[in-house]
Amino acid sequence: MAHWWKRIPLKLTLFFPIFLGIVLAILVSTLFHLRFSRITMQEQLQKSLGLEVHTIIKMFEREHVLKLNRVKTNMDVAHAVFHSRPLEIFPETITTEAVNQLTGQTNAVTLNRWTWGGSDLHFRHELVDSLRNLFGGTVTLQTFFQKPDAKTPSHSFRMPLKTRWL
Repeated sequence: MAHWWKRIPLKLTLFFPIFLGIVLAILVSTLFHLRFSRITMQEQLQKSLGLEVHTIIKMFEREHVLKLNRVKTNMDVAHAVFHSRPLEIFPETITTEAVNQLTGQTNAVTLNRWTWGGSDLHFRHELVDSLRNLFGGTVTLQTFFQKPDAKTPSHSFRMPLKTRWL
C-alpha cells in the first residue's frame, strides 16, 4: 500500500510547507499583536481611570473647602445677628411638646422662657427671618433639659424657631 503523501503532486508538496509556515507566522504575529494591544489598552484604561479618580478627588476637595468657607461665613453672620441683641433666659417656664425623632413618641417638656432683644424666641420668627434674608438658611436653637428624676441635664431639646418648605 502506497503512502498517501506520495500521491500528492510535487508542486503541492513543495507549496504546502511554505503555506503552513506563512499561516503560522501570521497566526503567531496576530496573537502577539493582540496580546500587546490588550496590555496597552489595559494600561491606558488604568491610567485614564486613575486620572479621573484624581480629578474627582480634587473636585470634592475644592467643593469641601468652598462649602466649609460658606458655612463658616454663615455661622459668623448668625453669630453676629444672634449677639446683636441680648439673649435672656428667665426662670419662668413654658410647657411644649417634644417629639422623639427615633420613636415618634411625644412628651410634654418644661423649658425656661427665652427672649432675644426683649421678644420671646419660642414660636417667634423674627430671628430666623433675619438670618434667612442674609444667607438663606434656617436656625435651630438647642437647649438641654432635665428629666424630673435626673440630677443633671441629660436630654437635648432642639427648638426649631421656624421651618420653611421650599
